Amino acid sequence: MFDSLLGAPRRALLADLRGDVLEVGCGDGDTFRHYAAASSVIALDLQPGVLPASLVAARRAPATVRVIAGVAERLPFATDSFDAYVASLVLCSVSDPWAALAEAHRVLRPGGVLRMIEHVRSERRVGALVQESLNPIWHAVNGAGCNLNRRTVDTVESSGFRIEQVRAIRVPFPFGYVVPLLAIEAITQSRGP
Repeated sequence: MFDSLLGAPRRALLADLRGDVLEVGCGDGDTFRHYAAASSVIALDLQPGVLPASLVAARRAPATVRVIAGVAERLPFATDSFDAYVASLVLCSVSDPWAALAEAHRVLRPGGVLRMIEHVRSERRVGALVQESLNPIWHAVNGAGCNLNRRTVDTVESSGFRIEQVRAIRVPFPFGYVVPLLAIEAITQSRGP
C-alpha cells in the first residue's frame, strides 16, 4: 500500500539533495531513481533479502549508489561524513529510534539535512486510541517489528535536529486516519564544544 502512495512524495523529498547522501532502510532501492542531484549515495539496509533488488536498482540510478548491509543504530561511518540523511518508513521499526537519530546526527556534517517519510502516532484522539490497541498485533504480524504509534516528530526534535518542515501525505480514509504519513525535513543543530 505505502509503495503506491510514496512515488511523488519521495521525488519531492529527494530530487534536490546534493553532495554525499546516506539512505538508511533502502529496501528494494525504489528511492534511488529520485537522486538526480546527489554526488553519491550510500544505501544501507538491515534485511539481507532485499539487497539483491537494491543492487539492481543502484545500477539504474542517476547518481552513484553503493549498497551495504547495516543498522541505523550503529552506522559504520566517520563523524561528519554526509550532507544528507534519508529514511523512509524506518523509524517505526528500529529498536531504538533515539540511537538511530543520534547516529544520523553524528554522521551528518554541520548544517546537514535529515529527510524522512514516516508513519506516526495520530494527533486525533480516536486515531491514537485505535493505534494503541492495534500496535501489539501490528508489531507482531509485521516482520520488521513496525510500530504504529511512535511520536517521530518529537523524537527528531529531541535528537539535536531543528525541524524545517512537516507535510502530511494524503492517505485514503480510513487508513490515513489510523496511520498518518508525514514528510519531515530537519537540519542538524550544533553538537556543542
